[in-house]
Amino acid sequence: MGASRSHDAAQSGPVEALRRTLAWAAGAPWPHGSESGAVEPEALVAALHAHRLDARFLRRLGEPGAPAVPDAAVRRVRERLDATRERVRRQRELFAELAAACPEERLVMLKGSTLYAHTGDPDSVRYSGDLDIVAAAPERAVRTAAAALDLERTADAAVLDEYAGLLHPELGLIEVHSYFPVPVLPPSVRTGAASPGRNPGAWRHEACIGEHRLTHADLLENLADGIPGVLAPELAVIVYAAHLYGDYLRTMLPLPAGTVRLDEVATVVDLCALPAFRPERFVRLVDRHRAHDVIGFVRALAADVLGLDPFDGVLPPAPDPLFPVDLWWDGVEGFLVDLGWHPWELVVRDRHPDATLGALDPAAVPVAPGAPAVVTAATAAPDTGGRFAHRTEHGTEFAVTATFTDTGTALRVRVDVPTVPDDRFTGVALYFGDNRYEVFHAPAEDGLRLDDYSTSRTAAGTATVGVERTAQRDELTLELPWAALAASRTPDGRRLPLLFAVRQQYLGWGRTAAGLVLPLRLEHS
Repeated sequence: MGASRSHDAAQSGPVEALRRTLAWAAGAPWPHGSESGAVEPEALVAALHAHRLDARFLRRLGEPGAPAVPDAAVRRVRERLDATRERVRRQRELFAELAAACPEERLVMLKGSTLYAHTGDPDSVRYSGDLDIVAAAPERAVRTAAAALDLERTADAAVLDEYAGLLHPELGLIEVHSYFPVPVLPPSVRTGAASPGRNPGAWRHEACIGEHRLTHADLLENLADGIPGVLAPELAVIVYAAHLYGDYLRTMLPLPAGTVRLDEVATVVDLCALPAFRPERFVRLVDRHRAHDVIGFVRALAADVLGLDPFDGVLPPAPDPLFPVDLWWDGVEGFLVDLGWHPWELVVRDRHPDATLGALDPAAVPVAPGAPAVVTAATAAPDTGGRFAHRTEHGTEFAVTATFTDTGTALRVRVDVPTVPDDRFTGVALYFGDNRYEVFHAPAEDGLRLDDYSTSRTAAGTATVGVERTAQRDELTLELPWAALAASRTPDGRRLPLLFAVRQQYLGWGRTAAGLVLPLRLEHS
């Protein structure tokens, strides 16, 4: 199944109007003769924040032909922008304080207020929940900054590129990175390796995501003239593009709004238009840092959503878009799958996650009180396991059994896997769409952790997890309140889409020794 060029905006109604208004705020022309009355003010205010478009939206409201928006909604956005401008000012002060506290680290800021640092334009500010920096020696930087500025260390060391976190009492998280990842697709995706249509049934999956690392030295070579710690526009474009594709890659089932943020697409357009942007240097950096895939991604978004090509005359014409997503959103190597190119779904979702999951031919699993449903998958007997993707190290056997039980108030999921060796951990992911949970079990570190990545939290109860061990098998049990899962049900309330995944991976976020991913459709009412 190859991706085709798709302008999949809804034909009419509030979703199409909201999408069109967001694209206009990000720089697209307003369609001649279009009306904006169908935009629901609450949805617009929320979506502008999801896309970090407050400043751009308010700037364009003064243009001739701008859409009509209720004064109350405009006032709320303006008040939020005032708070954002103050936050950005303080974040920039904090970055300067960090740089002064540890000058030997030569700190570099990623994303955030990069465009504002280049332009000084107050309309180029955007909300950022954290401050991302890269240091020459991350551990030394964390210790020095924590001591000098009385900051709390909040994250474990050396978890992929995000080396550690520091917590500021008012501005929140400071993420100290050891490098910045640029996703790289394997050539095999162009020949069907990521196509579910070409890989029916049990899919031995070998299409892994690659990565090029932008090191601290790479960043230092590409700093802006006269702007301490800020990237020159050429490498800044690559960083934004890599971040955009990383967000997309890890979100197979699109969010209600802002799966990718239009402000970042617009920022790429603006950076390319700066007088300081040097096309020849940019082309060399794209080649050097293997950024062709991520640049192709942001270029396709700009073309299909904004009607703009920031690389016109700089890069050759773009090929047809082919941008797989990862069946497991943080699985390091990943399980790449091509579900087609639907850019407007990344702006505001119009399809239920159940429809998206349908492209993977999910198995129906009836879940009823008193009748546990059992699902099995085994690499040694792939023909009996139904539809799943799998990968194992050296072809070793990996068998998983999942039992789904309706307790009346919760969905109980019991996962039976081979006992994990001491040099590895087990990860279990349950991805229902707007509800996402992940469990990590590392017995050698006496670790059992449940992470809840759901887009909306309710007061209806929280998920719980437990584990029991035998000599041959580990059994992990999760309890997920039905009330909390309501956000992910289909509109008729009868189905829950579920991407169920299990992997065993070497400690330290090493390579995956074995993994299975099963698309399921829980039938429950």
